[in-house]
Amino acid sequence: MHYEPSNAEVYHLSHKHTYYSTKYDTSYIDIKWLGIYSSVENAEKAIDRYHKLEGFNKCSRESFTIAEYTLNKDDERYSKGFESLT
Repeated sequence: MHYEPSNAEVYHLSHKHTYYSTKYDTSYIDIKWLGIYSSVENAEKAIDRYHKLEGFNKCSRESFTIAEYTLNKDDERYSKGFESLT
């Protein structure tokens, strides 16, 4: 039997790191998608695990973001499509 929750919330964990390249004389933003969790508590536990690892441990805890998403729901920002900026 396959179970698909209807309108359940999931929590996406990401990490944002801004760094400067002297070689190219510019700043870069590096965003890592770290995982999808069934609760905020599970996402916060993942932050605890990641924050102990090399690279992540040099960044503040504020560099981690937890975003809530609802399954089986369209993104309302694109309900009328989108315009290309080119």
